Amino acid sequence: YHNLGEALLKTQQWQAAAAAYRRAIELNPNLAWSYYNLGDALTKIGDWNNAVSAYLNALQIEPSLPKIYSKLSEVLPKRTPVNLDAAVSYYHERQPLHSPVFYGQLAEKFAGENQLDAAAALYLMALEIKPKDAEISLELERILAIKNPPGAGSIGSEVLIEDIRDRYIARVVKGKTFAEVGGLWGTVNEKISVANKYGATSLTIIDTAPASIHWWQDFRARMASLNIANYNCINRDIAQIQLAEIGEPYDVVHCAGVLYHHPNPLQIMIALRQITREYLILTSAITQEVIENERGRYQVPASGVIFIPAITEAERIVLKAYWDVYTNGKPIFGLIDPAVFDVNDFAPWWWLPTATALEAMCKVVGFKVLDKGLTWDNNAMTLLLAV
Repeated sequence: YHNLGEALLKTQQWQAAAAAYRRAIELNPNLAWSYYNLGDALTKIGDWNNAVSAYLNALQIEPSLPKIYSKLSEVLPKRTPVNLDAAVSYYHERQPLHSPVFYGQLAEKFAGENQLDAAAALYLMALEIKPKDAEISLELERILAIKNPPGAGSIGSEVLIEDIRDRYIARVVKGKTFAEVGGLWGTVNEKISVANKYGATSLTIIDTAPASIHWWQDFRARMASLNIANYNCINRDIAQIQLAEIGEPYDVVHCAGVLYHHPNPLQIMIALRQITREYLILTSAITQEVIENERGRYQVPASGVIFIPAITEAERIVLKAYWDVYTNGKPIFGLIDPAVFDVNDFAPWWWLPTATALEAMCKVVGFKVLDKGLTWDNNAMTLLLAV
């Protein structure tokens, strides 16, 4: 399986390579190179938390592996931290792979080499195991004080931000105009307040929800509760909006949960490119390349996209068994629950791209991928894109 993983890495079949290395590790958990190469495969698909774990396991077995520290310094700041309020129960259910002492020693090494983001991430990992440890907290505060000295105007360390979308917004939005596409659903999921927090100069929300439904009223009430008064609302389908309607592109655009609900996803991407001057932060649900459970097996190539109206009932049964685990009983119309598809109805799920296909869709309309990360147990991907 290790040799199979190497062959799959060479042909850039990242998910298949990761699966092969995991199998190799099950059979021989003491081979550092299997963990090392697993980390490489996971890095390629943006599975940062598991990539960190793989590299740390490799390092613990063989500290002299080539470039192991530089690889760790790349992925550590991208790791999504566990909410410290939930850390005790989280690790009660799932035993940590390494001790806080191990993380602390490694953090000291990175700090000594001025790799402050990596050091901060490691101290945070130690706190996830021992949330009330005063010594670890002091070390983290010391690192953050060096990284963000008082009076520097910094907004804080990105490694402390749990939501990857908020991280990317914080990274690029200061002093920029900001627009959110499709932020009304759920109200508290909006990112207008996040952009405001991190220094956006103007705020706009664009959503196709009818003006008559309560979502717009709920959004305005939320803005009022957060003392945010200066924002613009545009009630339009992003795929039909014209640049003349907004005047000029927005510096930063955020769009989550829209692409797979729209019958014309490439038109969505073209529209997003049209209204974006500098950066787009895009999140979409994705499909695994192989889904296998007690109901059967469903497979798409890395380049594939599921057109949900075309799936058979037998395929839906397999997909339903998979997605039921992640939706907590909430309906997914079209995928878990049957739907009548109408091109003017954005409630059903229409498409599910693989991670590879989603990235290609971004590139084909003119975006460059600056960063990416998997979320929702690898069932969604967030990308930081540049024009």
